[in-house]
Amino acid sequence: MKLRVLFLEVLPTIAGGQKVLIDLLSGDFPFEAHVLLPERGPLADRLTTAGAICHCTPMGQYTLVHKTLADWVRYANELPRLSLHTAKLARRVNADIIYANSGRAFLWGTLGALLSGRPIVWHVHNMIADGKTLAVMRLFSRMPAVRRLICVCQAARQQFPGVYAKSTVIYNGVDTRSLRPAPQLGQEVRNELAIPGQCLVIGIVGDLRSHKGQDIVLRAAGRLASQSTECVVLIVGQARPNEESRSYAARLRVLADQLPSSCRVIFTGQRADMPRIYNALDILVVASLSETTSLALQEAMACGKPVVASRTGGIPELIKHGVNGLLYPRGDVDGLTAQLTALAGDSAFRARVGVRARQTAQRQFDLERMRGQIVRELASVLNGSPFSWH
Repeated sequence: MKLRVLFLEVLPTIAGGQKVLIDLLSGDFPFEAHVLLPERGPLADRLTTAGAICHCTPMGQYTLVHKTLADWVRYANELPRLSLHTAKLARRVNADIIYANSGRAFLWGTLGALLSGRPIVWHVHNMIADGKTLAVMRLFSRMPAVRRLICVCQAARQQFPGVYAKSTVIYNGVDTRSLRPAPQLGQEVRNELAIPGQCLVIGIVGDLRSHKGQDIVLRAAGRLASQSTECVVLIVGQARPNEESRSYAARLRVLADQLPSSCRVIFTGQRADMPRIYNALDILVVASLSETTSLALQEAMACGKPVVASRTGGIPELIKHGVNGLLYPRGDVDGLTAQLTALAGDSAFRARVGVRARQTAQRQFDLERMRGQIVRELASVLNGSPFSWH
């Protein structure tokens, strides 16, 4: 009989952490996977296709990055219900281990683990900017039911200095077979979007959220265009279903309308054909103000594209400046403009950086390697668990 893992997820849609979960379960995953999430939607559909059994219960959605008092009150109100629901579900499906795929799920998941006598693993995908939230997470991470913190980079791991013995770093993996240099795919997208051949195509991929920095990219691209570089900016992603994200998306459209005519902005929405999108780019920008690592960065590197990224979180662990990508100080429009200018004016430099980026992705970001490492960690937790519920 297969061992069973109960995954906890807080979104019905697909962002970076959810994509990692899909990739993990889409391979030869040796355990029976159950997933608790808020509702049916794109994520549940993809997970079901991957072979997971999905269970739904209502969950609140909260302010991103810095939590308000209202967020804490709403979260505290639903914490007991979600903790009890997790414990009951873990018993009902006879889960051997609970796996929290987000920070919010980690808190009620840990309480559910304690109530049900299961060990829990937390996959740490984010840098936690809110001090109060980080303090609570550190407290919970010390609980005996918490057996492993799987961190996506060293910067994420360093947020929890008190539990180094039960934390580890596993970098996200990408499928370098489907994500590969394919100029013909990129040309198809450029034709579909009516992008002239002489235009420099700059892309940014991710949810429309202020800490992702799409506004910084637009301002830098506008300055680049004012220096006689005709460019197109592809903003790939959509707003999350909350007022903060929707308001930011509206502000981006206003800003886009104010740029020089030589800088065209295309809001593509969320795309299912990301290998084609990456291949249509000359440069990918990761402009995040707070980030552990970036799947978009790794995917673009796998496609042989030069990446300009903010020097934040674990990103400098992936990019060596001037070798396989370029870095700039986070939030610095001038710094980003300078790096874009260096790449825009030198196609040979772009090509060299792109080749090294592809080599890095093949060597360090292999998807099967990530799957194997996570499976080994889960097996280690199960073999060494002090909990007994049978």
